[in-house]
Amino acid sequence: MNAFEYVDTLWFLCAENEELRDLLNISEDEDYSLKIRQEDVSAEGYDADKLPFIAMYFYEAWTTYNDFANLGYLYIDIYAPTREAVPAIRKIIVDTMHEHFNERVRNEGQQQSGVHAVYKYRLEFTPLIST
Repeated sequence: MNAFEYVDTLWFLCAENEELRDLLNISEDEDYSLKIRQEDVSAEGYDADKLPFIAMYFYEAWTTYNDFANLGYLYIDIYAPTREAVPAIRKIIVDTMHEHFNERVRNEGQQQSGVHAVYKYRLEFTPLIST
């Protein structure tokens, strides 16, 4: 699976998860594109009143000894109004990555959101993706 297919598959898995939809306050079809994003999101790219949401994207990919596979750096950022809103969302994402992709978290932690009173938490995974 290439980087685009990988993120598309992950997006559909997140969109189908009823518990995650509830945590992200997704109630209408247009909410999906605002709450489950497939891109890096700058501070200017979101409304702090419409939290929480997640953003998933490949930051970069590096070559491996196999010409047909690269080691991808997949970032999944969780944006929330408070730290307390993150653990339940994090658990669903980590469980989904483990169950469907057999991936484990490689790095995680709080990041600067660029906006006052917005908590940003990043999960990093390193899946193999096809070239």
